[in-house]
Amino acid sequence: MSIINVNFTTNREYIVQKLQEGILEVTFTKVNGEERVLTCSLMENLLPSDDDEHESREPNPNTIPVWDLEKDAWRAFRLDSVIQIRTMEADGNAYTPSGTDCECEEGTDYC
Repeated sequence: MSIINVNFTTNREYIVQKLQEGILEVTFTKVNGEERVLTCSLMENLLPSDDDEHESREPNPNTIPVWDLEKDAWRAFRLDSVIQIRTMEADGNAYTPSGTDCECEEGTDYC
């Protein structure tokens, strides 16, 4: 497992790039304090083709909107709530870990 120390802006761009290239499992703390594990992507071939509502929303620099592959719906997570990010591989209808993990340091805006 490697820890990537980058600044807040680069971290967001890096995560979005990884989401556009593949599937990630993002563990984060929800606003209500619960921990959530989200299997998600921004790969064009996995996104819904007719999603005008999502594209018309004003972007929030503190969150990343993603396509939840398990619920087939848009979700978002706050960057400052991310605990861990793992790359995943599709294996039929299941997803398995692959590659490098990134654990975020508590109290920081980066992984």
